[in-house]
Amino acid sequence: VFLPREIDDDEITITTGENPNSNGPKTTEICLRWEFPTNMDKKTLVKSHLDILKAMKTAYPSIVVIDNNREEHASSKTLNMSNKGAKFEFWTSKNRTPANQRVICQHRIRTDTPLSTIKTSWEVIEKLKKAKAFVGIHELGEKVKEVAHLGFLLKTHVTHVPRTIAIQRLRQRLKHEFQEVPKFTLAVQNIASSKSQDLSNRAKAYDIRCDQKDASRLSKMLQSQIFASDPVYMPYYMKKTNPRTFSNALRVQNEIHRNSYVIKAQGLTTAMMDNLWKSMANKPGMMEI
Repeated sequence: VFLPREIDDDEITITTGENPNSNGPKTTEICLRWEFPTNMDKKTLVKSHLDILKAMKTAYPSIVVIDNNREEHASSKTLNMSNKGAKFEFWTSKNRTPANQRVICQHRIRTDTPLSTIKTSWEVIEKLKKAKAFVGIHELGEKVKEVAHLGFLLKTHVTHVPRTIAIQRLRQRLKHEFQEVPKFTLAVQNIASSKSQDLSNRAKAYDIRCDQKDASRLSKMLQSQIFASDPVYMPYYMKKTNPRTFSNALRVQNEIHRNSYVIKAQGLTTAMMDNLWKSMANKPGMMEI
């Protein structure tokens, strides 16, 4: 395990284009969170991680890898296991059940290509499959090492309601009641009520994530009096304590994805949309504006 220096800047994404007036693609700095199986020895683990990074740079040479010592690696030559090579920290996640434990690594890269596109490159896909690894954007920042998954957002279409809007709305509702709201994020995830392959037991929804140390406080906020008549999320512990309620919530989520439609209107300001929502919120079938 390589210990990193303290990182002061914990911003999720930083635009770093050399020419802000350029019409070319924007270069952004993003934090990645890697998950590897726990059955790898240290050497294999480190090598697998480096091999995937090299595959990313082969597919997209402009990528700059930033290690946990904040050293930048624009060339694949320094992505090696030597003493002068890139330094990364690995640890085993503590807040998972033993069967679901993973080895975690978090660091940044600078790129003008979305991670979703990078991951579809065949070189990267092959390396990820071989290592049985997963990588995604870690929007809570490098300082957050243990991520808690609280539950999924109810009655929200993950395509019709953009993630940023869903986060903003939920934070605003919490801010009306509480002065300080812990940092959280949402991510689209396939939620299942059991290990069954039955599609009726699965649904796409926004997974609510936060720092493990904030999990209890945020969970209590989300179950407070302001949400008593209109529950905003389904806690994952309900999968065991009340499986029928959990399954019903997934069924409703699937119905929303199947049966909801979007009617687009142009020229409305935010204030106009708020007023329109007040007058139409109780109309049959109305879900969002």
